[in-house]
Amino acid sequence: MSTPEKGSSKKNNSASCVECKTHVEISYIPQNLCDRSLDEVFRHLQETQEFFCIVRSECLRDRLLQLLAWLAKKFGREVAEGVLIDLRLTHQEISEAMGITRITVTRLMCRLEQEGIIDRTRPQYIVLTSRL
Repeated sequence: MSTPEKGSSKKNNSASCVECKTHVEISYIPQNLCDRSLDEVFRHLQETQEFFCIVRSECLRDRLLQLLAWLAKKFGREVAEGVLIDLRLTHQEISEAMGITRITVTRLMCRLEQEGIIDRTRPQYIVLTSRL
C-alpha cells in the first residue's frame, strides 16, 4: 500500500477547493433543515427556468405580457381592477430584464394600456386587468 504524495489528497478527505470569481457568502445548513433548503433551491431553479423561457419568447409584446403575468404571480395582489404588481418598476428596469430598449418597453406598455390589458393610472404601478 502506497502513501499519498505530498500535495495530493487522501481518499478519505472529502474537502474540495473552489475558486470564486465574485464575492460569495457561505452558510452552514443544519442537517434537519436540508430538505427544506433543497425545496427552496428547487423552487428558485424553477422560477429561473420560467424567467428564461419568458425572455426567449420571440414576440416582444408576448414577452412583456408573460413577464408581467410572471411578476403578478410572484408579487401581485388582487385589487378591484385586476392584479396589482406590487413592485415599483421603471421602464428601464423592465427593459433590462427583457433584453430590449427602454423605448420599446414604453411603446409596448402604451399599446397594452390602449388595449385595456394593463392599467397604469398610478405612476410605476401596473395592474393586469381581467382582460388578460
